[in-house]
Order: sequence, then C-alpha cells, then structure tokens
Amino acid sequence: MPGGPAEAVGIVAGDRITKIDSVSTKGWTPARVVKHLRGPVGTSVILTIHRNGRILEKHLRRALIPSTETVEALAVRSLAYRKLGKLERAAKEADKAFQIDSSSSSAKIAMAATYLDRRDYDGTIRLLSGINNVAIARILKATAYAKLGDFEKAVAIFSAIPQEEVSSKDIPLWKDRRDLPKALKPFIASKMKNAVALKAQGRYKEALIQLADALKAADAMDLEAISSEIAEIMALDPTAAAIPEKARKHALRGEMLAEKGKFQNAANEYRKAILAAPYIPKLYFNTALIYSKLENYPQAIRHMKTYLILAPKALNARAAQDQIYKWEVVLEKGIE
Repeated sequence: MPGGPAEAVGIVAGDRITKIDSVSTKGWTPARVVKHLRGPVGTSVILTIHRNGRILEKHLRRALIPSTETVEALAVRSLAYRKLGKLERAAKEADKAFQIDSSSSSAKIAMAATYLDRRDYDGTIRLLSGINNVAIARILKATAYAKLGDFEKAVAIFSAIPQEEVSSKDIPLWKDRRDLPKALKPFIASKMKNAVALKAQGRYKEALIQLADALKAADAMDLEAISSEIAEIMALDPTAAAIPEKARKHALRGEMLAEKGKFQNAANEYRKAILAAPYIPKLYFNTALIYSKLENYPQAIRHMKTYLILAPKALNARAAQDQIYKWEVVLEKGIE
C-alpha cells in the first residue's frame, strides 16, 4: 500500500513472502499471512522474501496503515469527544487522524476544532481554507473570525450556510452551533445600539439596515428583541421598509419553486430574500408555510413567530398563531 511500512523498506509488487520472523509460510493461506503481519503499532517484524530468484530479508516496523475509513473514524470520534467536553481525548484523536492524512478534509476539520478550543484562531482559519461546502467547517471558521473580532467576515460565512445544514441534527454540530452565536454577541449588541441611536434621530431606513445585519447573526434568544425593534420602526414609518429588488427577485423565485413542489429550493430562495430584507413580514410567513411542507416544524414555528412579532395586527394574525399551536402539537405527539 502506498505510504505503508512495506513500501518504506523497498518491498515491491511480485515479492513472495517465504518467512515471517523466521517461521516458514509454506502452505499458509493469504489470510494467515495477513494475520501474522499484523501487530501493535511500533513493533518489528522480519520478512524473508523471494524476488526473481534472490532471497532478501526486510525489517519492518508496524505502523497504522493510512486509509480513508481510519481517518474518518478518528475524526468523527474526535468531534464526538468535543461534544462530550472531553477535549484532551478529542485532541488526541484529531492528531492521530491528521498524522495519518493531513490532506483529508475530515482530519483538517477535527484538527481545526482542536485549534479553536486552544484559542489558536488563525490556525483554525488556515486549516479550513479551501473547505467551503461542509457546514461544520464553515461554522468553525466563522467562530474563529468572530473570536478575532472580524464580525463582518464571520457573519458573511455563517449566513451563506444553507438553512437545512445549520438546522441539522448531526451531533458534532451541536456544540459549535451554540458557540457561534455567543461569539457574535458583541456584533449584535453593537448593531442594536447603532439602530436605537439612529431611530432616536428619525433615521429609520439606516436603523433598519443595522437591525438587518443583527438578524443575520441572531439566535432564537436575540430574534424577538431585534424583531420588536424592527416592528416599532415600521409602525413609526411604514415607508422605511420598502422591499428591495434583490429580495423581491428571490421571493418570486421561491414562490414559483413552491408551486412546482420544490420546497427545499423554495426555502433556500426565501432565505436569500430574508437576508436581503429581514424586516418584511410576509417573507417570514411564506417561509414558515414552506418549512411546514418540508415537515421542518421547528423552523416553521420560528418563522411564523417572527412574522407575528413584525406584524402583530395583521388580519391573519389569529390564524397564524393557531397554526403555530398545531405545529407544536405535531412536534409533541409525532403526528404527521
């Protein structure tokens, strides 16, 4: 195997093993040969081989053979230990995976998580550069940027993650989904402070821009406070919340995709619309209905609650609240 102990001592294809530690292998099955070749990592084994009529003796030191399965298993174990708070064991498993294959994305992610725990934020970012399509890698990278104070970069990375990946039930993501909003608290507080000051000056459109930025980084705890501020500004000046063209475009795309039954794609489009104009109530209402079609009731409830915060006096407010109650029953009872 490339990179293995045999290659390191010059054993090549076609060599025939005739003895293992001076014991003849005559009559042995391939499985028996493999069994005797295996042993604890770091121990030695002496092979007698025949090559084109010559007899050669090779001294090997057993090693962990690189394999995708081994690296993946070590990386998953590392992330699982992190979730349990066993950071030393997590670091050991990550280091093993990285030593075997430093080019593996899984090994890099596990090692980057360890760097993050050690507050080596630059190291985290460096390891994850080039890994752009894995949710946990993006979350780790965003957290590292937030810890370094580059909140704009952190929010840009986080808001680009598809919602279905952010809301995944994947266990290794749990810890990092909790940690990132905490790291972004200073950013949200700053945006809220700016918005309040701008609102006091009657600069409502500018205040909405600040609150829109805060919403991109908000978790459930911040969502209600930010949405309440938006609702207050809209009550003071409804013209401040005109829907921009970018949001309109994505909302229409989402509407058309939903009509064709492509609900996940529709949800993705509506999320883009919300990111462009998070102060438009109808976007949350429509998104909630789409998530209900996907049977993602936690997201459906979250978006419908936001709709009611932004539009508490809407004509369908009673029906929207009743729908939330129904979705909650589905979650509690497992009713389909």
